[in-house]
Amino acid sequence: MEKGPTHVEITVVMRWFVPGFLFAFSLQVLALEPKDVLSAQIALEGAPPQAGQSATVIVRLSIRNEWHINSAKPLQTYLIPTSLAMTPSSGIALGEVLYPEGVLRRFPFATEELSVYEGLVELRAPLTAPRKPGKYPLTFKLRYQACDQRTCLPPTTLDTSFEFEVLASTTPKPPRP
Repeated sequence: MEKGPTHVEITVVMRWFVPGFLFAFSLQVLALEPKDVLSAQIALEGAPPQAGQSATVIVRLSIRNEWHINSAKPLQTYLIPTSLAMTPSSGIALGEVLYPEGVLRRFPFATEELSVYEGLVELRAPLTAPRKPGKYPLTFKLRYQACDQRTCLPPTTLDTSFEFEVLASTTPKPPRP
């Protein structure tokens, strides 16, 4: 007849295996960097703008499963809001960044609901293209703090840039007198 594990064997497993597993899991979380949790893609909505016309910049955030970032308007003042700053090149006029509403979630580490972004999120900003055709760079700084159910990574800033083309205007110029 086979015997099951003894009390001593179970105690050894619980004392050494479980803490070892938790330690290894903690190292895995600590090995993550904020850039591993979030990626950003930048594009213009629609066709390239003509000189002097309006366009919309879209910044698409992809947040790793089981992670979130605070919304642009967290409910708690001590939380770090997600923010997007854009530095335009000469001749580009930028409007205010439009942030989506956050999703309300409750997490084990918080006593109140938090306003967060999860999954795919789009930030938008209107711009007016320069009056001269050509290629123009935009520089972006996305500030955020990524967290999962147990851990928050240090706040970080993602620096990226994007180049877009401005087409020549097809509007005929009035004749000179």
